[in-house]
Amino acid sequence: MTLNPPGLYALDSAVNFVVTPDEQGTFSISGSYMAAPGEKIVLGIGKDQLQDPPEGFIESSAGFFFIYLVGAGEVRRFEKTFRASNARHIRMFLRRWYSDSVMFFNVDSIKWDNFIFVMGSCVSRDSFEFSGRPLAGYRARFSFSSLHSSPVQFDRRALEKNPSEFQRRMVEGDLAKTNVELASKAPGNYVLVDLIDERLPLQIDGHVSALRNVAHWCSLKSSPVWSLVIVPDVIAAWGLLRGFPCL
Repeated sequence: MTLNPPGLYALDSAVNFVVTPDEQGTFSISGSYMAAPGEKIVLGIGKDQLQDPPEGFIESSAGFFFIYLVGAGEVRRFEKTFRASNARHIRMFLRRWYSDSVMFFNVDSIKWDNFIFVMGSCVSRDSFEFSGRPLAGYRARFSFSSLHSSPVQFDRRALEKNPSEFQRRMVEGDLAKTNVELASKAPGNYVLVDLIDERLPLQIDGHVSALRNVAHWCSLKSSPVWSLVIVPDVIAAWGLLRGFPCL
């Protein structure tokens, strides 16, 4: 991650925010985004808030109404207007759609100052589901000991054998050493530091990288399908991970 479009924030996984109507009860949302050509960001509203999809929105079987913001490799604008009877506010979200690429966004009416980026573990991340505090992003499965060590060169084809988008992003952030940069470019003025996973072992071979924690957190400590070896800056093997109890 090197590009930083002026006025836009890095999108980690998803951000949730609240919009309010004008005096006539009309909701308006507008902003800017940037994604690679063909990559998609979802702008969504939970179905628990509205009986019918707003004009232009699609109904998802996953429990929300949405539209796609499709990337073109440059900054683009979006704007939607809709009505919702008797609603004093609507909770909305922006979420990356099955993509590992770098994405940026901003919503014109939202103040992001109080958003919090979590650098740590699911112990802290999951607390946001109950606290109501706004989450800017989340990076896990790394060690603070290795945050500023040199990036590790790796074969992306090997990384992509892991079917989990979440795990691919976490491992790549650890190897490429982009977690600090991501946190600095995400919305908000706060970073929550969680050291619980510093107890996990490090892989050290010219570089320092907390790579073994993927095996620990996926209950694959002794599984023969998992192997990850650093041989001077190269991932030699990444076993196919299937059926594990992780995101």
